[in-house]
Amino acid sequence: MVSRVWPIAGGSAVLVLVMLCTPGAADAQQRKPWRLTGALRVETQYDDNIFLLTQVRKQDLNAQDAGLLGNRYADMQHSNDLVSTASLSLGFRGPGLGGRTLTILPAVSMEYYARNGERQNVTVGLSLEQSLGNGGELRLRGETTPSYFPKNYLAAATDLDGNGSISPAERVYAPGTYRETEVSADYRLRLSKSRRRSPLGAALRVGGGYVDRRYESETLGRDRHGPTARAELLLDFGRRVGLDLGYRFEQLTATPTSQVLILDEPQFGRDLNGDGDQSDLDVRTTEVVDRSRREHRLGADLALGIGRRSDLTLEYEYRWRTYTSTEPGDVVYNGRTDARQVVGAELEIQLARRVRFLLGGEYARQRLNRASDIASIGEEDDYTRRRAFSGFAVNF
Repeated sequence: MVSRVWPIAGGSAVLVLVMLCTPGAADAQQRKPWRLTGALRVETQYDDNIFLLTQVRKQDLNAQDAGLLGNRYADMQHSNDLVSTASLSLGFRGPGLGGRTLTILPAVSMEYYARNGERQNVTVGLSLEQSLGNGGELRLRGETTPSYFPKNYLAAATDLDGNGSISPAERVYAPGTYRETEVSADYRLRLSKSRRRSPLGAALRVGGGYVDRRYESETLGRDRHGPTARAELLLDFGRRVGLDLGYRFEQLTATPTSQVLILDEPQFGRDLNGDGDQSDLDVRTTEVVDRSRREHRLGADLALGIGRRSDLTLEYEYRWRTYTSTEPGDVVYNGRTDARQVVGAELEIQLARRVRFLLGGEYARQRLNRASDIASIGEEDDYTRRRAFSGFAVNF
């Protein structure tokens, strides 16, 4: 349900393409002039679980008892919020390679949180879209989010009273603020064109890219990077029905890092604090953890024209993650798998030629193959999330 713009990076190849396709190029002088193009989308969204917490953790956060919780929820004011989003893309469309249409589209998106101010963020991007023959298209895209605060994560713990267990007040959490950049390229091939006698139209889009996420606190060991790949089958059944089927794959690598964990001895059958028994709870230990993983996503979007001025889109996505850690003491990620399902709907009502009213919602549910946040590190775990939004979209 989240519209995203994609930044561009990639250096000289992109620069050459832009130079060849700018309004000053020789071919452009003999063809239609360049014109302004863009889109604006403004919406307000209610999100009942912005930090992706279990029901118990949501209650802890909303209670905000600093004496019991330490700084685990610092700068996290409430589990739900009203989020205002404004996304603007504004660029130029004109003759490119071979005289076919080239679109150069910078974009910016901003999120404002009514309660949780630390979550405010900005994403900037650039997209180059070059039309090719027979309905083909080449796209170069990318985006960068300079700073984003998802939640706090366990960074340290000290047994101040010497009782062998770590109370919530003895745990130190650090903000998991990160910077993320993703670049990608894809190619669309038209397989068949929708016609009156044969209304089924089909196209295949394939591509790949690279994603890099860097956290401000290196001690958290959460940096990851790696290649991505995706494929989409785009179907349209006449003018009022469309179906997009998509698959995305990510292979993300992290550096194995020594981390502080809070574990219960009976659960693992180990004497973690060296007191001669295996019965203590909330014991501090240090283990090497590896957050490397493989991620798969399968999705489907069904677009239906339900009136002269109304369109309804139904969405479904299934995501599963397999963590590849082989560290023997990594009780958090070794053997872990996550599964998440998302269903959503969006209604568009045309108010004027270029103005649409938007209304929609989304429900997400994630389940792990083990106990949630087993080491009290603030990890994403089992959760449900509901979102509802309304807004406007304007095309230029």
